[in-house]
Amino acid sequence: MCRSPVRTGISCANRDNGRREADAWLTQHYADIGERSSIDILRSFSKYLFAGGVAQSWGGEVRKGAEMTNMQERFVELWSRNGGARGEAVYADLAQRYGELLRHYHTLGHVHRCLRYFDLVRSTIPHPDLVELALWCHDVIYVPGAGDNEPRSADWLRRSADDRVAMCERICEMILATRHTGVPEELDDRFACDIDLAVLGAARSRFLAEGVRVRSERADLDDRAYEMQERRFLGSLLARPRIYFTDYFHTRCEVRARANLTWRLGLETPESQ
Repeated sequence: MCRSPVRTGISCANRDNGRREADAWLTQHYADIGERSSIDILRSFSKYLFAGGVAQSWGGEVRKGAEMTNMQERFVELWSRNGGARGEAVYADLAQRYGELLRHYHTLGHVHRCLRYFDLVRSTIPHPDLVELALWCHDVIYVPGAGDNEPRSADWLRRSADDRVAMCERICEMILATRHTGVPEELDDRFACDIDLAVLGAARSRFLAEGVRVRSERADLDDRAYEMQERRFLGSLLARPRIYFTDYFHTRCEVRARANLTWRLGLETPESQ
């Protein structure tokens, strides 16, 4: 079972170096990534990733310095703009929760990546502030394996908002939508869901690396139990007519996401490799 060391004070440069090191490892060992099954590659890469070097660079992405300050400033400004009070204290609570040692994927790093996608589509989202607040809060409560993380995250938002944040219940609805159990009716909710899943359409090496992070959060499961759970979730996404509900992400991510999921589930045929 994967157990990732977590270290604070990690710089952006170290994190980027870690990603480059991981990409180099994949290129060196699997120039033709179709030579080995996805589960074999995942296990090999997991052993490498958490042996020391890259894990120390990536960790839980709980960082200090300029980037963390920018994240805090962005949240506090957004929170205050929408009527929230005690923005610094709310952010401190949020950051502490995302920095819990058990987290390796559901961290502020995940929020940061979501915000990068969000910034690309901000102008096309009907209510961008509401979607951004949902992205900040959608994983603030995370207990591995629990089925109520999203409802509890919504409850955290309600308590923190203290009846001050505009349209708080709409934001909570978007948080619940990130359970990915149905097709959201509202365009805002669809953007929140698509942004949350955008990594599925990333390059194969990054898709693999993020999968290792997710796996490392489930130290309570052996490989067989985890693989069965993963196959249920990823298979449900692959069975959809569309993984991405918005035209923007459908156009840019759908094909690669389907290829990544097909590869991960071992469903590739010789012709598709």
